[in-house]
Amino acid sequence: MNTRTITPLTALLLLLIAPLFAACGSANSAVGGDEEQRVTIDVVVERWSGWVAPEELPEPEVQTVELAIGEDFQIDVIGGTATFTLTAVGAETATLDLGQGPLLAVGKHGTYRPDLPRLHVLDRGVPLELSTPSEDAATFITLTLQ
Repeated sequence: MNTRTITPLTALLLLLIAPLFAACGSANSAVGGDEEQRVTIDVVVERWSGWVAPEELPEPEVQTVELAIGEDFQIDVIGGTATFTLTAVGAETATLDLGQGPLLAVGKHGTYRPDLPRLHVLDRGVPLELSTPSEDAATFITLTLQ
């Protein structure tokens, strides 16, 4: 009959390693375990052109996106496609990264500056207005964290 016994050294190693495994499990449950932290953002896109009569402008595009960290959504704007990637979620905030897409000015009629931000923090219920920096046509984007 072959029996194995736990040596004192093995027991000591198990006692030292066990808290590490427990910490990994509790860290997962602290951020929601297997559940992803998801946010819902209302998106309104308005397109404006000084070359078109106001009554001929298209209706605003309204959509709601639901994202987890690392997921993104895209909006076609003057100058290309703006890709917004969710990078962080707080209790009342969400952070979106514009990456390498076109620069968007903060405000409905923002102007171009070389230091326009790439990261935008949304506060729950507070609309964030962004726009393409252009004088004769523009894309206006309003993002609101639900």
